[in-house]
Formats: sequence, structure tokens, C-alpha cells
Amino acid sequence: MPDLWCIAGDADATGCRLAEVLLDDGQRVAVVTTDVAPFAMLVNAHGDAFLPIEVGAVEGQPSSRAVSAIEENDAIVGVILVTSIEAEHTPLADAIGAMMHRWPDAVVVDLSG
Repeated sequence: MPDLWCIAGDADATGCRLAEVLLDDGQRVAVVTTDVAPFAMLVNAHGDAFLPIEVGAVEGQPSSRAVSAIEENDAIVGVILVTSIEAEHTPLADAIGAMMHRWPDAVVVDLSG
């Protein structure tokens, strides 16, 4: 099992449900999104096993913030689940690219269809 599952995408029902299933299974999960508010209940229910990371909300905030936040929690990403992505060169797309660069052995699963 990976040390940390990373769900990257817009704050939608798919990301919330995936995170909930993984957390209920005892996994550590990070969510990288443009709005962490929909995940608030998961923070309350799962504490340190859940790491919400908001990107692009603050002007000038580097997309590498996701990598830094994960490293600060002594985690290694094993799987990156991409639930949605609107376009290249957005803060979210850049954060996904930064994570793929930092953890090149991570399995990347594109669920954005």
C-alpha cells in the first residue's frame, strides 16, 4: 500500500467520496484542490490521516505548495488520483505536475475522463 494517496481535482463529490472510502479503510490521504471547504467533515472525522491542501486560492502562492505540505507531513505519495482538471497551466494542473516530478514512481490514475 502507498504511504499516502493523493486525490487531485476540483472539490466535487467524486473526490470527497474517494477520500472518505480510503480514509475509512485506514489509509492516509491528501486532497489537492482549489477549495478545501467541502472536505471539512473529513478533517474532523479523520484528523492527522487527512491532509487538505488548497492551491491557487492565494495570489502568488506557488503550485509547489502541495509538495511542501506533503513533505512537511513526512509522507511519500504512492498514488495520485486525478479526478478533474480543467486546463493546463492552472494552479491545480501545475501542482499535479510538481507532485509527479517529486514522486516519479507514484502511480498516476486519471479519472477525469
